[in-house]
Amino acid sequence: MYQKTRAGSLIFLIAAATLFSGCATPSVEYGDPLSQQALSTDFGSADLQQIAATMVDSLITFPPVAEITATRRPVISVDRIKNKSMQHIDMEAVTDSIRARLIKSGKFTFVDRTTELQPWKN
Repeated sequence: MYQKTRAGSLIFLIAAATLFSGCATPSVEYGDPLSQQALSTDFGSADLQQIAATMVDSLITFPPVAEITATRRPVISVDRIKNKSMQHIDMEAVTDSIRARLIKSGKFTFVDRTTELQPWKN
């Protein structure tokens, strides 16, 4: 009889532990968009941010550009970038990232290309 009570208590404890562990609140964790941890082979927003940052930093530290921007703010225009790969990449986001980083550098004056006259088609 003692063994039946002990076995029943053990089964009850296991069932209660299973029930309560199933009701635990799930936790959600978000990844850092700027982290360099490769989660997949797909091209992501972190890759775009890193490429834009590397390109702009390279341009700003290039000796002839650094020499020119040390004494004045040259006028530049950032045009659209073309995607010549087979992979879908949001090139507008890349262009915007490059433009934003160049503006934040404070070393350049920009031409607003959105106000230029567009040729009218008949």
